[in-house]
Amino acid sequence: MSVREAYGRLLERILKRHRLHVWGPMVFILLVIGLFSAGWIRWTFFPSIPFDSILVELSYQPGERETRTERFLWYCDSIAEEYNNELIQKYNDTIITYRAISVGSTENLGEVGSHVGSLRLSIKENEHISTIDMSNELKSKIPKDSTRFMQKFSVGGQQRFGRAVSLSLQSDDGEELQQAANWMKDQLKTYPEVKDVLDNSGIGNRELHLDLKSKAYLLGLNEMTISNQIRQGFFGQEVQRLIKGRDEIKIWLRYPLNDRNSISDIENTRIKTAAGEEFPSTS
Repeated sequence: MSVREAYGRLLERILKRHRLHVWGPMVFILLVIGLFSAGWIRWTFFPSIPFDSILVELSYQPGERETRTERFLWYCDSIAEEYNNELIQKYNDTIITYRAISVGSTENLGEVGSHVGSLRLSIKENEHISTIDMSNELKSKIPKDSTRFMQKFSVGGQQRFGRAVSLSLQSDDGEELQQAANWMKDQLKTYPEVKDVLDNSGIGNRELHLDLKSKAYLLGLNEMTISNQIRQGFFGQEVQRLIKGRDEIKIWLRYPLNDRNSISDIENTRIKTAAGEEFPSTS
């Protein structure tokens, strides 16, 4: 029997008893509504599932060194360890089971680089304290003065089903989009139940523009020459390769750490001309 013949016989049977096949489902729906109204069938909203982890995320200005980001994360980790010891003494139970630090990426801030990082705390299911209260207490233990130079900072729970409140804004105009995002964040902050209102729009990397004086061109210098020398001094340049057994070792050379610790160190950089003469970059 082909599919066409089988479908034809099924359709013929349904059409012969069309009243049954039309009214049957409708009666069933009305019956279910009646059982709900009479209380024979009970229903409830999906329960609120507690967080299974707490996430501390931060973002400095783009270009910030990873040592500063890592240093603050370890500082938060020490606070979390002290807080965990307090919970152990209070409830005689280890509630924070695992701590992990990550530098270079975040889950909710929408940025990557050495200026961002996160601390994840895994929370064991318990009846002593909710994860919401834990995140609030942990945030209160982190001094506000230590976060005043940050662009973004949040301490909150990580749910299995995503964020509690999530809004999306789109626009072809970047400036207009940022204004709308700031307005939306200000409105959400007026609700006392909402905390850590952030947007995941990444902050662009900071740029350094070099302007050459007329005498720089007389010395045979140009923008490319100066930028290359600054890049070599701060980020390094390969100067030699060594063969050790079956391995190849690359040797890079750059300024000592104390001479490349901030952008202000560029003012002390000396630019070398083709004749071998050296001049300060800000002369």
